[in-house]
Amino acid sequence: MLALEARYLHRNVLNEEWQSVILPVFALLAVVACAFGLIASRLGRWVCSLFMLVGIGVGVYGAWLHSEGEVEPLTRLLTASITARADGGEDEAREEAESEDEPPVLAPLSLSGLSAVGLIVAFPAGFRKA
Repeated sequence: MLALEARYLHRNVLNEEWQSVILPVFALLAVVACAFGLIASRLGRWVCSLFMLVGIGVGVYGAWLHSEGEVEPLTRLLTASITARADGGEDEAREEAESEDEPPVLAPLSLSGLSAVGLIVAFPAGFRKA
């Protein structure tokens, strides 16, 4: 479902940016790796764990791409959303219009979270304490 959602949300930039295909392709490969992890024993769990570890990195890389390598979009999420103008009025409509054109900075981190959970579940049992 994540691959379908990412494909739909990236439809406008799919032909312009090669990076927009990373998440859909990775998600489909991860489904295959997870199926292999369910079917096969130890080797399958290692392959699935490896894909989940890579998925954490793909999510972080996606967040970096969405923020264009800048810290400012992240700090804007953590600070007040209303800007005061010099005449005392609030310029909330302008800020909303600006933020609609930008990709959601934290959205790719959902893949990192899912991959972290998958890594915990798929990690071979010999290395976990019961």
